[in-house]
Amino acid sequence: MLIRRWVAFFTSISDVKKSDVNGMREAGTEGDKSLVVGLFLNGQAILRSVARLGHWEGDTVIGKGHKQAIVSLVERKSGYAVLAKVENKTADLVSNAIINRLKPLATKVRTLTYDNGKEFADHASIDQALGSISFFADPYSSWQRGSNENLNGLIRQYIPKSRPLSTVSDAELAKIEAILNNRPRKRLGYKTPHEVFNKSLNPVALLA
Repeated sequence: MLIRRWVAFFTSISDVKKSDVNGMREAGTEGDKSLVVGLFLNGQAILRSVARLGHWEGDTVIGKGHKQAIVSLVERKSGYAVLAKVENKTADLVSNAIINRLKPLATKVRTLTYDNGKEFADHASIDQALGSISFFADPYSSWQRGSNENLNGLIRQYIPKSRPLSTVSDAELAKIEAILNNRPRKRLGYKTPHEVFNKSLNPVALLA
């Protein structure tokens, strides 16, 4: 049943080869214990083949001394980044940050793929708030979230590991987000993530 639901979900948003379905895990719950169930998409080949707006990756960038964190979210097609600082890397703070930042964009959030950190344990609340579906990459397989890893590297250009996040204000973080979203990208034909993301907000573009 789960296999058929998976195939139906992805087929509903794009033509997908069923042979590609051999990987990625869907997030789920069993009693009070959070776990990951389902199938793997082998490096998320299906999500990447869709090439449509709405598939996001999520991670956290840790501050000096493992104090405070930046929640980094990136939309795959456009590279559009959304950043939020949290005082502690707890599941409730991280989930609230994700919901608060993505809620205005909820109609453009189809899926969210995270690493296996405990800070994403409250994925069910995020999905309920955004109407999304959460997935988790394999342990030690950062390449399955390549867009997010790239974004984290860009963030480090402005906030190196040696800098305490307590010195990073919300205004500065918003400025960094704006800079990254307005930086032309070669893979986008030298358009900016902001341009591609907002163009894709057009319902006609979403079906392209």
